[in-house]
Amino acid sequence: MRGRRWLRIGNVGLTACLLSGCLRGALPPDADKPRSVVPALAAQESPAAAKRPDVVLSDYQVSQSPSVKLDVQAPAIPVKTVQLRIESPEPTPPAPPASLPETRMDIRPAPPAKPDAPSVQALRALLEHHPDEEVREPLKRYDPATRAALLVLLESVAQIEQGGVSQLSPRDLAAWMERLNGLTTLLRSKAQLILDKMCFCSRIESFGQFKALENTCFQPGEEVHVYVQVRNFASRSGKRGGYATALKGKLEIFDEYNSEKPFMCWNSQLHTDFSWTPRQDYFVNFRFQVPRKCPPGSYTVYITVEDWTEAAPDANEVPKPRIARSSLDFRVGSPITRQPSANIADVTPAR
Repeated sequence: MRGRRWLRIGNVGLTACLLSGCLRGALPPDADKPRSVVPALAAQESPAAAKRPDVVLSDYQVSQSPSVKLDVQAPAIPVKTVQLRIESPEPTPPAPPASLPETRMDIRPAPPAKPDAPSVQALRALLEHHPDEEVREPLKRYDPATRAALLVLLESVAQIEQGGVSQLSPRDLAAWMERLNGLTTLLRSKAQLILDKMCFCSRIESFGQFKALENTCFQPGEEVHVYVQVRNFASRSGKRGGYATALKGKLEIFDEYNSEKPFMCWNSQLHTDFSWTPRQDYFVNFRFQVPRKCPPGSYTVYITVEDWTEAAPDANEVPKPRIARSSLDFRVGSPITRQPSANIADVTPAR
């Protein structure tokens, strides 16, 4: 029994030796030498640490990690003190804005309000029913004729403004028309004198009552009547009451071959017509006899009317607006070939 026990112990020892040799052959050649974990720090170890015996790693502790010496101190590294200073940069002034076009504003004082015209002041006084003195006061700067015309017109405007023409009673309308007729009579003498109607007639009775001739061909020695209707004549008040109108006429006949020198000329005397009221219409009957030795042909008769109503007693002529002239064509010896013409365009002052 004892022999077997020693045999087993010898086998176990032999096996351990063989196993140790196998493991040592597997390690690197320098594995049996002790090494420091940090070679660079091992050289700088303190003398006390150098005297310590190295720890021998057992061949049976190959799988264990090498021990780390906890008391190894790292070399002192000089530390520089760095001062950190945060400085705010100086504020940069903002860039000026782009130049804009200069806007120029001309501030001018408002012009003073213009005062109302005198006619406007008078009309306002009429509409507000002021006394007559206040109505006429603004119109004193005008001449009498202008002042009278403005009063009539402004009173008419104020009357119409209060209700219109359709609202006027027949009595008020008649009074209004009377004022307008008075204004027309006042302004008539300042307007252009006009020969409104002119024709050859066989019979003339009164204003607008005549018989015009269709055939304007006359024979030598025949008496011819010319009806002439006058407009815008003047009427002046007489010394003994009533009104007077003074007109003067002139008749000239030109043949077709001579338009500068009349073949026949006749001037009437100044004729003054009296009436108790201003005349609203007027006509003149011109009569002439065809000369017995008048050769056949075409002729033109010119009628000129002059208004001497307001002329001075010693005046030799009247203003051109107080002169009107018109013409008619006729024929002697055979029928006339063209119609007579007496248009409003022919009513021009004689030159």
